[in-house]
Amino acid sequence: MISIKIWTMNKLHEAVYVKSDNPDHEGNPLIEALPRLNNIKDYFRYCATNSIHTREEAIEKPYHIRRDYLNQLQKDFVLPNYGIWDVYQMIVNALFTSYSSRNPIKENTTEKVIKDYRDLLQIRDLTTKVAVSNSCSLFGISGIGKTTAVNLATSTFPKAILHKNLDCENFIQIPIVKVECPKDGSIKDLCRFFFIELDKILGDSTYEDDYCKKNDSESDRVNALSKLVLKHHIGIIIVDEIQHLDAQKSGGEKRMLRFFLNLDNTLGIPIMLVGTRDGIAIFKDDDKLIRRFTASGFLEWNPKPEDGEWKRFIQRLFIYQYTDEKADDNIDWPRLFYHYSQGIYSRAFQIFKIAHHLAFDYNKEKFTVSLINQVIRERLYIDEPLFEIKRKDKIKERNYNFPLEEIDYTDYRSIEVKNKLVEKKISSNIFKGKVTKTLERNKELSAQEIADKIILDLTSKPEKTKTVSKKKDINEEEEVLAANTFANLFCEDKDETYQKVKEFGDIFEFEKFRL
Repeated sequence: MISIKIWTMNKLHEAVYVKSDNPDHEGNPLIEALPRLNNIKDYFRYCATNSIHTREEAIEKPYHIRRDYLNQLQKDFVLPNYGIWDVYQMIVNALFTSYSSRNPIKENTTEKVIKDYRDLLQIRDLTTKVAVSNSCSLFGISGIGKTTAVNLATSTFPKAILHKNLDCENFIQIPIVKVECPKDGSIKDLCRFFFIELDKILGDSTYEDDYCKKNDSESDRVNALSKLVLKHHIGIIIVDEIQHLDAQKSGGEKRMLRFFLNLDNTLGIPIMLVGTRDGIAIFKDDDKLIRRFTASGFLEWNPKPEDGEWKRFIQRLFIYQYTDEKADDNIDWPRLFYHYSQGIYSRAFQIFKIAHHLAFDYNKEKFTVSLINQVIRERLYIDEPLFEIKRKDKIKERNYNFPLEEIDYTDYRSIEVKNKLVEKKISSNIFKGKVTKTLERNKELSAQEIADKIILDLTSKPEKTKTVSKKKDINEEEEVLAANTFANLFCEDKDETYQKVKEFGDIFEFEKFRL
């Protein structure tokens, strides 16, 4: 089993070389100084290495400390799955392939490519060059865990490695640099973000001050970036929030993409693009660009289905209940959280976290369905309509766990009340109009209390009228209910009809149906 280590920023790690199993990598210090988790079990074990506080620790602390623990949980919580393993493998493959052709001992890499770095801003079509691209892409909806997966993968590598006592000059290797795409699509700003990130990694460098002058040009910054890529033997550059390019709609996205391609082609530095699904539009049906930026892998993450993996995610999350008592096990929490989050991890965690805050604020001992509904109703109501649209779309496609008729329900409590009424063998044609109204008028009541109240309203006997000449009157609503009930109970077989009516004898008087 490979030893797992947590690497930190602002710390220079002296190289420790481990002979590679791959003969092609033997003697390459850029590769032999990098740890690698080749086994999925080792990687999952690494994912579980964190500073999350247990429930036992948390409940011994006051509420304000538990809030801090929730923030730490939000930062470190992850469910090991094949998706994050795929991201790790994609980054590792691009990184090691990049280094396989760059050995500072065998050749002077700087002299080999220094003559080309000034061409990085050229707009000519470099996608037709023979050079093999190692770039890759990860796209998906917001909140699905893309950035978390990327950060987890990159955290397995030292941020900066000091190489010395080799048959070359001492140097500092920076395997991975991750920057955010500028919102204005500016290459100058991208270079600035790059310098800032290097300063964070090294701790004592001043690259931003050195290379970002008041009147400098785009070309000046690009040349500086190129020199630093070579100086620090950078293995891969990850550009997050790439959808910012498409948001500009200025045409500059093509120029930025070609700049990335030139980095790949000229300096041999693979680029990983990360962004929302909107970011895919930057390729604009350009087959050459698509091929180049998916050469080393392409992943697209959509909302998670309500399957076993989702259930494991919620069950694992509920291990870290920091409330005074644990939630009841007889409630289908994965189903409830899926209903409100529609398979988006960040939304589910947001509900989980805010539910804790409300429990702390109102001295609630544990999670309840009404507490989760309160979170949606009072704290997350702004974007709830968007999730309701997603639910309705799934219902129309018959791809939802609730029946098709539930399309008229906009609140999980309504569904819970409906289920309790159905358990009492009451037809939905009777109570459908009453559920929403009763919920609106009695928000403080539980689902069971709401169901009991509706049953009481339906079964209450009408008052007798003082008119002697008429038969015992039934109010208009009761007449409709009676007719509907009889229609639902009637069968061709008389004995079966009698049996069904008898079962409802404590609710409706059979005398009313006699002719």
